[in-house]
Amino acid sequence: MLGVARDNRFDEQVRAYAVTALGKVGARDRLKELIAYLRDKDEHDQVRRSAAIALGVLGKRTDATLIKELKLTMARGKDAVLRHFSIISLGRIGGAAASQALLKRLRRVRGEDREFVLVALGLSKNPKAAAVLVKALHQEKHARRKAAAALALGLLGDRKQAAVLNKEYGRAKDWLLLQTCSLSLGMLHHKPAAARLKDILIEKKEPGLRMAAALAYALIRQHAAVPLFLEILRESSSLITMTAMVRVMSLLSSPSAAKPLEKIYADKDVQRQVRAYALVGLGTLADRAVFPLLVPMGFDINYFVRCPPLDEAITIL
Repeated sequence: MLGVARDNRFDEQVRAYAVTALGKVGARDRLKELIAYLRDKDEHDQVRRSAAIALGVLGKRTDATLIKELKLTMARGKDAVLRHFSIISLGRIGGAAASQALLKRLRRVRGEDREFVLVALGLSKNPKAAAVLVKALHQEKHARRKAAAALALGLLGDRKQAAVLNKEYGRAKDWLLLQTCSLSLGMLHHKPAAARLKDILIEKKEPGLRMAAALAYALIRQHAAVPLFLEILRESSSLITMTAMVRVMSLLSSPSAAKPLEKIYADKDVQRQVRAYALVGLGTLADRAVFPLLVPMGFDINYFVRCPPLDEAITIL
């Protein structure tokens, strides 16, 4: 893979994916080369972005040089995507040095970068970030930044903040904030939110919000989720809604999810895309691995055919 990454005869995107693959296979013996790619301002942007992603996957809290380089690209990189990937990688690595750098950056940065810093603080799992994220949730005026703070509180995993999120969820009007609050309440397993999540599913809200509510409801009320999702499938004609319900059902450990998915797949009158997701879902349920192989396929509408660098960043999360 390193040979492919070095070979300029290959397309920029091919080289970039070779660099990302070094992170996926755990090649910590190639940290020096990856840092060199990140530093090289004459290198293609996609290759540098992939190096930032790989370093976030491979990096440890004790890797001082690595963290230093990510801090530099976070603050000084001219390419916005490279800055964003470096920010997320610092959050993924966590620890005192990375967390302090993110908190310092949050005090200085505005614009889109701020959203990524908020999410990275959630990824860092640093308990000291909770107060900062709650403050951002309450004080940020921009809808995307409030949503980023809400998502970050879920990623942080501090269940003491669930009540704060639930209160914000109750008064939120913006669909993106509702969506991220839903996901975070699910991640924090906040049972008092289950009734409101169920209402969103039944009331036929915006498809993205229903998807988030379905996933959150399944996390909180797993054994009650299958009957509710089947009810929604029976009454829905929306391809987005139907695939969303099937995709979430495929992640449930409840054995009651298998038979309905099998029935959906066998029904030739059901839209083909929904049937395809049902088939992938059956494979996911049957896979006993901690992270089933088919999960990424089940959660990509193009069956993982897409390949922009942002898709690779999702592997950090």
